[in-house]
Amino acid sequence: MLVGQRIDDWNAEGGNAAAWGSSLGSRHCIFLVALLFAVSLPAQKPDVSRLMQSGSQKAQAGDLEGAIADFRQASALQPSDPNVLFALAQVLGDQGSLAESEQTYLKLFPIYDQLQSRASMTGATYKPSMAMAWNNLAAIYCRDHRFEDARTALDHAFTAWTTPNNAPAIFFVTRGQVLEGLKQPNPAIQPTSRPSKKIRGTPTLFSILARCSSRSPAPTML
Repeated sequence: MLVGQRIDDWNAEGGNAAAWGSSLGSRHCIFLVALLFAVSLPAQKPDVSRLMQSGSQKAQAGDLEGAIADFRQASALQPSDPNVLFALAQVLGDQGSLAESEQTYLKLFPIYDQLQSRASMTGATYKPSMAMAWNNLAAIYCRDHRFEDARTALDHAFTAWTTPNNAPAIFFVTRGQVLEGLKQPNPAIQPTSRPSKKIRGTPTLFSILARCSSRSPAPTML
């Protein structure tokens, strides 16, 4: 099974999405952000590992329907595995199934809370993974023109991140979408004679990380 980096690997690379994004190389896994901070998770069943590998390869190849089918099967076999849920939520969002993506992300937070509670004695942390899930949920809300909800979710992301002053660049991409959306009139209440301004679709995980890899490290929060 493909595995992600631990939190100390992230810190060794400068604690930013640019440094990590440049190391993606040949990794074929759409759920690497979830795995990035994986610590002491229960072992996945062999069938779940196989489905996750297959789903991530299909997602990278653009076969979102196939990836979703694999991740759904994996979720049915291991419903409380946060890596499975993160992967499923991400691909559902990329496909445009915003409501189901939202609900899948929301399932993650009580799981992470429970894992964090159990891991507190060992010094392990799931907060960065939780922060990434909040950021992605904020991006989903932006695409659904729910910018107040997006702002709240993004606040959770920055709060959960273990070093808020060195948050990943992707958080600032989402912040830009939130701020842009909050400036715009709500298209749901605009006169029908006035076309509403659409928000560009949120980039996929791979396109975000590819963009981050060519940029300088994330800016420091004010």
